[in-house]
Amino acid sequence: MSYSLKPFPSKFQDVIEGLVWIGSSVEALWPPDGCWYQATVTGMPQGCGRITVLFTDGLARSLLLHQVLYIVID
Repeated sequence: MSYSLKPFPSKFQDVIEGLVWIGSSVEALWPPDGCWYQATVTGMPQGCGRITVLFTDGLARSLLLHQVLYIVID
């Protein structure tokens, strides 16, 4: 089994319509060091263009859509 990482579409409505949901695994940018880390979606406030994630080390962050990649299993 393989997987690829995809950026979110620019329209937040597309995200709500099935790409990810709360509990989805994603790769998320940690802005302080500019690196990407595994995280879990914990919130998707409607209409604000942000996704809340919980990183594997326990830190949470609200990120813009371009700071999160969703995982597609092939």
